[in-house]
Amino acid sequence: MAPLAKNAGRAAAVLLLAASLAAACGGDDQAQQQAAQAQSAQAQAAPQQEASPAQDAQQEQTAAQPAQRQQSDSAGDSAPQQTASDQQQAAPAEQEQQAQPPPSDDGSAIPLADGQPLAARITDQNGVQVFRFAAAEGDWIRVSVDGKNGMDPVAVLAQADGTEIASNDDVSRLNRDSLIVAQSPVSGTLQITVAGYDGGTGAFEITASKHEPTADGEDALISIVNDIELRGVLDTPEDADIFEFDGRAGRSLLIYVDGAIGADVYLQLFDGDRSIVATDDDGGHGLDAEISYTLPADGRYVIEVWPAANGVGQRPQIGPYRLFIRENLGLVPVAAEDADAVAAAGLSFLEALRTSDSATIFSLAGPEALAAWGWESKLDVDADLDKLASLPLQGDDLQTAAFRGPVDPGRARFYVQFAEDDWFRIELVDDGGQWAVDAWTHAASPFDDGAADDADDEAGE
Repeated sequence: MAPLAKNAGRAAAVLLLAASLAAACGGDDQAQQQAAQAQSAQAQAAPQQEASPAQDAQQEQTAAQPAQRQQSDSAGDSAPQQTASDQQQAAPAEQEQQAQPPPSDDGSAIPLADGQPLAARITDQNGVQVFRFAAAEGDWIRVSVDGKNGMDPVAVLAQADGTEIASNDDVSRLNRDSLIVAQSPVSGTLQITVAGYDGGTGAFEITASKHEPTADGEDALISIVNDIELRGVLDTPEDADIFEFDGRAGRSLLIYVDGAIGADVYLQLFDGDRSIVATDDDGGHGLDAEISYTLPADGRYVIEVWPAANGVGQRPQIGPYRLFIRENLGLVPVAAEDADAVAAAGLSFLEALRTSDSATIFSLAGPEALAAWGWESKLDVDADLDKLASLPLQGDDLQTAAFRGPVDPGRARFYVQFAEDDWFRIELVDDGGQWAVDAWTHAASPFDDGAADDADDEAGE
């Protein structure tokens, strides 16, 4: 017989079992009399009847609703199996690969304090850990699960009865940690279930917190002037900050959104007719967004800043940012005293990518790269070598060039030429006096920029 449903279904199941026993035994008093007369309760008492398969299925459905697990669009990924409650009996062989409902809280769920990280571990294959977190209806909840030493977590946020609110496997295509940002539809205790991807095991750190959106006039037009630097906050995955300004024909502008570490920003520029004229996601440093654009006409222009969506099943990464609007001066060469150090770090990182040298990759990774990939040790880099090796990095180093970051002198861009139309760009940051690498990608020639004439003198063979 399948186990009785818990939580909301417990009382109904107990009444059903009591009625079944009463019907089978003909009442407690009558059974006792028959037992006394025959001096054998076993001979006279009727056996307890088992519930029918239909009743079993109904009780299991009452116990918890199935979890909806979103899939990552990363190459080679497949949906992980979800683990049933320890109270459930083994499913038939043909059902073992299907997703199972998250376990109901039977009182053993681990409480989480608001904003306080907690270390935990999954030791059994296909095992889970269940946590509880108190919230009020309408609260925004942020759940972050940080896998350790290559552990790939999958998180599900649900109501106390198991009804799913949200789930997540990977923060992004690069980062295999889990991040949920969702609004609680009820008041009371919420349930958070963490499993290892594809039944995996390992240690992780979980943090649940109430996210308080700031009153920054979200979705309202904010009038600004040219040549400005201001701060904003993307509070929720649906937040959008919208700015407008009057532009002059022929003016070349740099529009740059510098997100805090962990925030991934998306940038759009519209003309006076609300037609999109330019967009960017990760064209700046790390996950920052950058648009260089020459205004074709006088008029009103609109900028929109959004949290970037990285793919199916992946959560936008929200947080503070800085918005810069200034004259586009093109690429500015790195100061002579820093040029050699930037080049040495860039070339060392490129060689490490080519040879899958995970120790060097980790040692040279900057703070934004560590956050984006979720790396905490060389073991984490080892787990991502297949993704890193997918970059085509063949060819001789024909030419190199180094430039200062467009909004921060403590950042640099280092270019390596592989072929006539193939350049590789490495974004670096001065991290405590050492140049570290925050991002890398193929790029167009840096000399296509307005500062080409100045940059030519700085290019080295």
